[in-house]
Amino acid sequence: MLAYIFPPLGGGGVQRTLKYVKYLPDAGWDPIVLTTLPAFVPTRDSTLVREVPDGAVVIRAPDLPPLQLVKWGLAGALRRAGLPTTAASYIGWPDEMAGWVPAATWKPCGQCADFNRTCSTARRLLSRPMRSA
Repeated sequence: MLAYIFPPLGGGGVQRTLKYVKYLPDAGWDPIVLTTLPAFVPTRDSTLVREVPDGAVVIRAPDLPPLQLVKWGLAGALRRAGLPTTAASYIGWPDEMAGWVPAATWKPCGQCADFNRTCSTARRLLSRPMRSA
């Protein structure tokens, strides 16, 4: 599973992947999660880590500072200058959290040698299920 948000990160977006990882082993699947290091996301819920099964493989790729931080900084600077903040809303569209993609692409994934299905979960505009050939 490819998911930017996974425990100890919190918020609504974590629930889908967490529940898949929690319940798929009951159906005979061994989920592997490729996610980011939880460095730049402010919403955390360490209680969710208890729901991740002990045998779950979680691979964490480093993240570049997300464009969301740039967006917030620019919006703040424009607001302090008394200017409209509309320009800041276009930074990072459609995905300001894409800074982890390069590292996730390069991350050694020896544990993933035998996978035959991939599920990518993201916000509505970015969700895309995938299947290996």
